[in-house]
Amino acid sequence: MYSVVFSSRQQDSFSHNPLFGLLDSFENNTSEEEKSKSEFLIKFDSDDQNIPSNEKLNSYSFDIQKFVWDRHGGRGSLHETQNILYNHVRKDCKFVQLIADDFLFTRQGFVSEILEHSDTYKITGSPGMTDFNCPPGTHGYCPAFSTKVIDALGGITGPHCNADGVACCLAEKLRENYDYEIMFSPGNGTNYYIRTDTITSRYVPSDIYASMTYPPSSPELKGFYNDYWSRASESVARSMYTDQLGGVLELRRLVERGKNDA
Repeated sequence: MYSVVFSSRQQDSFSHNPLFGLLDSFENNTSEEEKSKSEFLIKFDSDDQNIPSNEKLNSYSFDIQKFVWDRHGGRGSLHETQNILYNHVRKDCKFVQLIADDFLFTRQGFVSEILEHSDTYKITGSPGMTDFNCPPGTHGYCPAFSTKVIDALGGITGPHCNADGVACCLAEKLRENYDYEIMFSPGNGTNYYIRTDTITSRYVPSDIYASMTYPPSSPELKGFYNDYWSRASESVARSMYTDQLGGVLELRRLVERGKNDA
């Protein structure tokens, strides 16, 4: 199962709301089998004037779940929205695509290519990618995380509101500390989305919730942002190696045997 999770802002003040372009592009670039294995979970703000009707969303041939609650910190609260929506994905979900409504899917077959990596510790992207670049030609980066990674992290986005930063910071530490490349390109390098640069969310720097999204990172100050990614990469590596050993009980058996041998 492939789950797509995002927030969409539907205001009269916007000259163009790109949501239906995103949904149409998914409709047009997926097979019936891929649609049956896909779901969209979309959060709308309670003050939106143009929240789509259930009838409109149900007109698509893939499952769409609509959620509505207060805006809170706007763009700064995206990480909370993603974690909440993750609680509602199907139990057989293997990958969660964290996207925005100003993207378009651009080619067929990408869902199947992503699901080929089910039950692995992987994130879509360009191998070796850092926080300072995006997959070529995309004009943006929206990673899909395997649920193995999300569960190892204990949530989707940690202290960072943007999933692209999470993916890049985590990947960098896994390369550095464990020589493991977590990023892969579905279709061996062929991009499957593009950003249209239509902004329908607003970052509100004066909002206390938004300002606290980025904690102090200086070693002299409170906050553990710099250290977080090392610990996060350790959690993923530990889960991955434990799976390879056969699970926690097998790991415990090996530890106990080592103690007895000593």
